[in-house]
Amino acid sequence: MDRLNALLAAAHDPVHPGRAQAEAELQQLQRDPEALDWALSALQAPPGAPLDAAIRFYACSVAEAAVARRWVRLPADQQAAVRTALWQAAVDPAAPHFQRSKLAAALAHAAALDAADAWPQFLSNLSACLADEARREAGVDLLGTAVEHFHSLAQATSVGLRGKVPSAALPAIQQRYRELQPLAAATLCSLLQQLRASLPQALAGGGSSGAAAAGLLSLAGKALRGLRATLADANRLPEQQGMSSAAVVDLLFAFVAAAQLAPRGSGSEEAAVAVAAAALDCTADLCSKFLGGAEASNQMLEVLLPKLQETCVLVQRRWAHAGGGLDPEDPLLTAFVRLLVQFFSTQLSNAEATPQLAAQVRGLLAAVVGLSTVRRSPVDLLLFLEVWHAVLGYISGFEEQLWELEDDPAAAGRIKAAVAAYKELVIAAADLVLSTLSLGGPAAAPPPFVVGALSSAPGSGSAMEDWLASVVAGGDGGMEGESQAEAAAAQGDEEGEEEDELLVPGAAAGSRALQADSEQDVYVRHAESFLAQAMGTFSSELLPRVLLQLQACSGSFAAACDAAAARVQAAAAAAGQQQQAAPSLDDQLPAFRGMDVCLRLLMRCGPLFPTRGAAEPAAPLADNEGMGPISGAHAVQTLRGLCQLAAAWLRSVQAMAAATAAQQAAQPSTPAHAAGGGGASLHAMLLAGGRLHKAIGSLTATFLSQLVMALVHGTADPDAAAVAQELVLCVLSSAAGLQQALVSPAMDLGWRPLLHRAAVWGAESLVSLSSIALSSALKPPPALLGALWSSQQAQVLLRAYHAALTNPALLPLRASRALGLSLSDLALRSWPAQPAAQFDASARSSAFASVAAPLLQLLQAAAATPGAAPAGVVQQAAGVATTIVQSYAGSPKPLRSIVASALVSPVLPAAVELVRAERASGNSKAAAALLRLLTCSLEVLPTELGSETVEQLLGALVQAFAAAGGDPTFESDLLMTRLLTLVLSQGSAHKHRTLLQPALQYMAGVYARASSPQAAAAAVDADLAHVRAASLAGLLSALRFKWQALAGSSVKPAMAADAAAAAGAAGGAAHPLAASLQQHAAAGGASGQQQAAAGEGPGAAAITQVLQLLVQFFTSAAAMQPLLAAADVRLVLEELYELQVATKLYSLPLFRPAWAPLTEALLAMLLSRLYTAAQDDLSDSLFALAAANWTEFLLGLLPRFVDGWLPGLGGSERAVLLSTLGQSDLDAHAFETKLRLLVNDAVFFEAANS
Repeated sequence: MDRLNALLAAAHDPVHPGRAQAEAELQQLQRDPEALDWALSALQAPPGAPLDAAIRFYACSVAEAAVARRWVRLPADQQAAVRTALWQAAVDPAAPHFQRSKLAAALAHAAALDAADAWPQFLSNLSACLADEARREAGVDLLGTAVEHFHSLAQATSVGLRGKVPSAALPAIQQRYRELQPLAAATLCSLLQQLRASLPQALAGGGSSGAAAAGLLSLAGKALRGLRATLADANRLPEQQGMSSAAVVDLLFAFVAAAQLAPRGSGSEEAAVAVAAAALDCTADLCSKFLGGAEASNQMLEVLLPKLQETCVLVQRRWAHAGGGLDPEDPLLTAFVRLLVQFFSTQLSNAEATPQLAAQVRGLLAAVVGLSTVRRSPVDLLLFLEVWHAVLGYISGFEEQLWELEDDPAAAGRIKAAVAAYKELVIAAADLVLSTLSLGGPAAAPPPFVVGALSSAPGSGSAMEDWLASVVAGGDGGMEGESQAEAAAAQGDEEGEEEDELLVPGAAAGSRALQADSEQDVYVRHAESFLAQAMGTFSSELLPRVLLQLQACSGSFAAACDAAAARVQAAAAAAGQQQQAAPSLDDQLPAFRGMDVCLRLLMRCGPLFPTRGAAEPAAPLADNEGMGPISGAHAVQTLRGLCQLAAAWLRSVQAMAAATAAQQAAQPSTPAHAAGGGGASLHAMLLAGGRLHKAIGSLTATFLSQLVMALVHGTADPDAAAVAQELVLCVLSSAAGLQQALVSPAMDLGWRPLLHRAAVWGAESLVSLSSIALSSALKPPPALLGALWSSQQAQVLLRAYHAALTNPALLPLRASRALGLSLSDLALRSWPAQPAAQFDASARSSAFASVAAPLLQLLQAAAATPGAAPAGVVQQAAGVATTIVQSYAGSPKPLRSIVASALVSPVLPAAVELVRAERASGNSKAAAALLRLLTCSLEVLPTELGSETVEQLLGALVQAFAAAGGDPTFESDLLMTRLLTLVLSQGSAHKHRTLLQPALQYMAGVYARASSPQAAAAAVDADLAHVRAASLAGLLSALRFKWQALAGSSVKPAMAADAAAAAGAAGGAAHPLAASLQQHAAAGGASGQQQAAAGEGPGAAAITQVLQLLVQFFTSAAAMQPLLAAADVRLVLEELYELQVATKLYSLPLFRPAWAPLTEALLAMLLSRLYTAAQDDLSDSLFALAAANWTEFLLGLLPRFVDGWLPGLGGSERAVLLSTLGQSDLDAHAFETKLRLLVNDAVFFEAANS
């Protein structure tokens, strides 16, 4: 015992030097067969021999692990003794909570696996325990644990089995769960009825009744949690057991009332609130899973809706009594909102079917609007916005119903009436949210708070975000929250990728108006999401409000920009006369942030603007219901105003930059110094101006493109053509002015990095404009886009583009790409539609050449004098060229021919030379960019380039790669592998035949280098396992596409040497299959497809070496040397599947030596439970392998594998495993199902033998 105490003390001490050894020794002791007897005797210690808590906990862990692993191996008499001992220790009222919890789990698992005659005994003992008042609480713990455990096991399918129970026991477990569930529901409801009667008196008694109240509340909480687990998949369980769902709801809300019955400030108040929250959670589950008929639903709703309104009052009273001291993360509020979300997501349609219930629903929503502002808390408002998301989700289905009810005016009228009834409530909630954003617009009432009053500290909103996510977790709202979180994560990834590509030094700094994850940021994101959803349904009511906010914010923003420029200019003028502090811009921060938030809302409105009336004067906006509908004129006015505001902002920025440059002559100056240290204000101003250009691009891509389509189709007023022409020039002028300013010398003194997002968004607004010409549905009139290329603005953009290419520090790479893409579109695509016979190729070629020539000149000059080009020039030019070429995928042949002749064909030799030079110099980033250009060119223009040219260039490139040595990052190797795979996949089996041999040698060499110890030591941020997977997938792909050519070719021994080196480097000694494969590689004979099928001839050498790598790859994965990512496993298996489909590889004699080791490796990977994410692909591959030789698989390989994997398996257990798949052929579905049962049972037996 002293030794055990010492081990436990060491294991529980985080700084003890022998902690790891102590934990390992305790694990070893736990697996000792005699440990169970010791644990039971320790737990049955007499009252006079107190047991140390650490030893008691360890004894419980030993007992729980023994039951989980070895219960089926224990003799029946020992099972009975263990069951009795565990039961006594689990229901002991004096036992600590952890003992009851862990032993309850052990008893539940034993009951799931017990023989049929022991199950009734478990139920009778449980009933007796619940009837005994002294042991009732322990019985409730045991019942709840048993229900949860049986539910998790009973839900298991062939997909969900994880080796916890043998598959043969699953039907009995499911039957036992069906027997336990109604017993648990009836028992817990009966217990809750008893507690309901006694709880009010105990809570009101005070004094000596406090202990009794605490005990009743603890028991009620456990009973409610048990009932919630019982109703987890109950569906119509209450009605089936003679319990009305309405009665259950009434019972549950009796415990909700306990929150106001408990005396304020008493010890029982917190427990009463927790019980009320548990009752609300249970009701939420009942709402979401109840599938009763219309009558039962109405009865439940008739009880539930008044209770929900009473709960609104209860919550408000609690807040009033708390006097502002209540924790904002009130568990009662959290559970209540979760219930409301579930109700409106699942039961709203049922309530709407009855007029009386529908009226109560609207009354409830009115109460929710009022409750949102009681505490003037942003958290409260965001919580209730989750409710409005659910309501709007329901309303969004009305539009589809109206389409379906075109022939039923009465039903359509009812739906429209329902929408009108909800409209007032949704608008009230939206007005409330808009007022809190304090954007400067009119408000019907003072807001409960303003966003500017929230914390702006980075990370201050994380707790709020986490809590909001937890509120809707588990239901439909939770799924919506999860998808929103995924979208936010994707946006974050995109921004991260963007920052990685920015070549402007310091460009990542200060890129947000609101600090990341601050309270302000979290609130604005959620408010924006709600308003966007509300505007999608009630655009005619909410869009005018947003436009009014925009008007107010625009005036404030323009004035703030002018004031900021004037202060900086005044300070610069006085800088040489006297020492004085630079002016602060912090008082302008609200205007800048307000504009940023308003523009985020406006970008959500683009698709909502109509095109009708675009040429008419815009009606004045008003914040009342009497104004007319929004027309296209309002969109025109908005887009025109944004362009004017962007120009005013740019003038202010240029004035500030000029003042900074002038001040530089007198004393050093920077943008931060010019702003008086007000960095946040300056960043907010610059970002808001950048977002102006993003909003311009958004409205261009939505409203303006729709207006052009209406003109083309003749549905727009002909006068709108002039308006569209004006808007096109406005957008072009805004972008041209910004890009021209960004490349000017005035921006050199630190301004350019701060404007990097403005540069990107301004350039991308051009893409939105030029993309109008790409739609197959649009043939823009010549007056709109045909003359843009010759316009002054286009020439300004072209000069900025040229400057940025020669000096990458002037513009971010993403902006340069967008500029190149839009200029390419204007040069080649924005022309009047012409018949093919009238196509003027020379004119378009000349226009495109002005875009392509700078790229061509830069890359050719860099190739002529390697290393002479400034840093980043090659990478930037290659990136821009790739973007341009990629945009012509699927374009008409005349356009592709121009791109090929003017850019790609002349640039390819230079690109190949540069790849060779950059790889030799170790510049992997530039080499990767050039390889992406080559790959893209071959994907988009395979016909125009010609196979002979491609073969020559890539042949030289492969030789250069092989001679230059390895790239420590392997980035260029992965791109080269993809490029070779792409080329070899094109054309017939004999096309690119001369490239096949060096390509195979190169990819095998990459695998070998990635497998070497030197690569592991030198690799920087390189996933070597992925490199091996990608190179192996490339080899398999090459075999698939060039199988016939390879079968008759002569493959040099160099590839065999590379493959052997790879096998030896990655796994030490080569796999035993290697000798057999070498024999096949050395075998001579006839030529052709028949020889390859027989495993003879020189062409078989390449195939056998790839098979060697394939087997080595998966045997290493099965041995976890290393553990592979599921994506890499799928990558190789998918290529192997395609090869099997194309060549019937598994049936060829050549594959026979690889069949057994590959099959065993895939089986071992399945049984390891480390590749569950690739489980489907492993199963599919095993089916194809087994189908190649069912007899050998079922009667030979499988018994050998089972004996090797589980050497200590008993005869009966071995028979169970071998009988799972049977002894005859199976179809794919049957094989997959039975294979998973086999894996489950093997894992279970392995644990039982450990």
